[in-house]
Amino acid sequence: MKRVDELDLLKDTVTMSSTDHGEYLGDHGLVEKWQSGLSETLMREPLIIGGAGLLEGKTVAAMTEMVDLVPTILEMSGIGEHFPHDGESWIPVLVGDAQKHKTPRIHTI
Repeated sequence: MKRVDELDLLKDTVTMSSTDHGEYLGDHGLVEKWQSGLSETLMREPLIIGGAGLLEGKTVAAMTEMVDLVPTILEMSGIGEHFPHDGESWIPVLVGDAQKHKTPRIHTI
């Protein structure tokens, strides 16, 4: 980020940080992600997005999915979506007043 700031690009930059799954860390007497399951400990992981055009300090409790990452990046970049996909942009909950992003669904079993 230091170099981005030196190039005066920070005002036009969005950063995202997440993980693919949670860890038990002793929850339910388990460590790591085993026994695999669908507990909130494994399924509810942080997604931190900040930067250009986003409200500072805003917290959103709406469900999001990684399948929505590409449509979000494309919309933030001003690039149109020219291919079929199952994702939905997070922009309505990131910059608007929307509190709900989507209805939960299963993509793979």
